Amino acid sequence: MAKKLFFPTRSFGSDSPQAGITELSEWVGTRSGKGGDLLLYRLEKTLIPQIEAGIGMPCAGGPFYDERILECTPGIRERKIAGELWLETGLVEGDGRIIRGHSSCAWCAIPAPSLLDLDNEYYSDDEDALHALCSHYQVIMREMRDQGVAGHVIVADGAVEEEIERLSGKKTYFYITRNEVDSLSTLLEYQRDVAVVPGDLDVLAGLSDEFRVGTVTLCEPDRDSLGRLLEWKDRDQVMAGGYCREDCPGYWKRLVESSVFTQ
Repeated sequence: MAKKLFFPTRSFGSDSPQAGITELSEWVGTRSGKGGDLLLYRLEKTLIPQIEAGIGMPCAGGPFYDERILECTPGIRERKIAGELWLETGLVEGDGRIIRGHSSCAWCAIPAPSLLDLDNEYYSDDEDALHALCSHYQVIMREMRDQGVAGHVIVADGAVEEEIERLSGKKTYFYITRNEVDSLSTLLEYQRDVAVVPGDLDVLAGLSDEFRVGTVTLCEPDRDSLGRLLEWKDRDQVMAGGYCREDCPGYWKRLVESSVFTQ
């Protein structure tokens, strides 16, 4: 008799959903007396479909959260670091409370500091600027976790070692959108758990001889890729994951369906 294996599911965030006028108007009606802005709408819009689809570890947000980071940091103006970095906490705390209100296990995805693409016009050199920016991120993440957010996914195009070294931890997870040998090896220096797409499995398997690889989250898995991964990873160290770029309600439902492996 065939045996079914059910793998845990997790999200690494979403691209910003488009806000239709009718839908946005309806959402504004639900916020009467509560407040809110377009970015909060986008956070909820990315999170709720995941919860409805049954994603085990949902994650609000994505790279578009850069708007909130810039909005709440007076030292950054027009994509330039022009003064001391400090945080106006109100909106960030409010985002955290809303995310926690929808799910006690929800994370929040934010862009890596390198994705902000800032020019440094204040600190003595770019290294000092990056250190200050990473410290600022630590404050932002702590404020949101204090409101009940379970952790943060840091979305990056590639592995920037200085960022990973300063920001990696139990409640942060670097999600690299373009995993190459150099990026994966840099990431594995600091983070045992990694997320890869099926095309990265051979690269990751090769690196497993050099690095201690923890839980592998296979993004957008299919039966073949899950089978290949199970050849060298125990089932309790395998998850099914995803990052939604469009049609998110359908995307998350398909991910839940693909997390079942029949032996």
